[in-house]
Order: sequence, then structure tokens, then C-alpha cells
Amino acid sequence: SLFASTQFGFDNFLYLDITGRNDWSSSLPGQSFFYPSVGLSSILTEKMSLGGINFAKVRASYAIVGSGVPAYLNNPISERHQIVNGQLVLTNVGVLPGTVLKPEKSKSFEIGLDMRALDNRLSVDLTYYKNNTIDQFIQIAAPAGSDFSAYLVNAGNIQNSGIEGLIGYQVLK
Repeated sequence: SLFASTQFGFDNFLYLDITGRNDWSSSLPGQSFFYPSVGLSSILTEKMSLGGINFAKVRASYAIVGSGVPAYLNNPISERHQIVNGQLVLTNVGVLPGTVLKPEKSKSFEIGLDMRALDNRLSVDLTYYKNNTIDQFIQIAAPAGSDFSAYLVNAGNIQNSGIEGLIGYQVLK
């Protein structure tokens, strides 16, 4: 893997984080996959007065994460040879990968707001997020004559999103 990260800040107010990673997986020979991320945040209270609010920050980020095929699936075996009680036993096992497998990828987006008020005693953290995982590795049943128990293919598209909130109050200081 290769990984790079950089952060830019401007006037204690605006921050930009950028990362990039490139992987070469032994389970996906001949392929590499790149996945970046970017995050932007701004501390609003560094540049403006917001009444009784001691701290306010808005943030947004986007990231992609990649994942290779599980180990040994690109070099499958259709039979397992074992010696049990002195006899050779052949077992039909293994998962045959699809003809062209791609890395699984998860894409995430998040935007949020962090605020503190009342001499930093009251805190509010609100976040909206959306995640999408594509090209998942899914096993499907193999035909009986194939000598394999299953095939591995890229399929699937799972999405979820939501809103998270956290409110806190510090009674004793």
C-alpha cells in the first residue's frame, strides 16, 4: 500500500484534510485500487460572535474505502485431500471466484455541526451521514458438475443513511 495525507489550515478558522491510499492486493493480482478522502471544517466562532455560543464548528467529509478479495479465493481448489483413519478422503470444497473480481468499495458522506454554549457547559453534536457499499463479494451456488461448492461474484449495493444527535450538559465544573 501507499498512503499520503496532508492538512491545510487557514487562520485558525478553515481546515482541509486530504488523504489517498492505493492498494495492491495479492488476492486481486494485477489490479490496484485507489481510495481517497477529503474533509473540510470551519470553526465559525473564530471569525464571528454568535451570542451565547462559545464554540461552533461545521464539518463535511467524503471518503472511499476499498477492500480486496478474502485470502486464497483467487487460487481455489476443488478438492481437499485428507487422510482419515489411514484412508484418503476427497472432499468437494472451495469457492471459485468470478472471472473478473473488483475490489469492494464503501463510499461515505457526512456533514455535521458541533456547538457549545453556557460557558461550555451545554454541548450539541448533530450529524447527517450516508454510506453506500458496492461490488460486495457474494457467494452463489455452483452447478453440481463444477466440483466447487460456490462461485464468488461482485454484486450488491447496500445503502444506509441517518441523523445522529448528542446533547450534553456538564452539571459540575
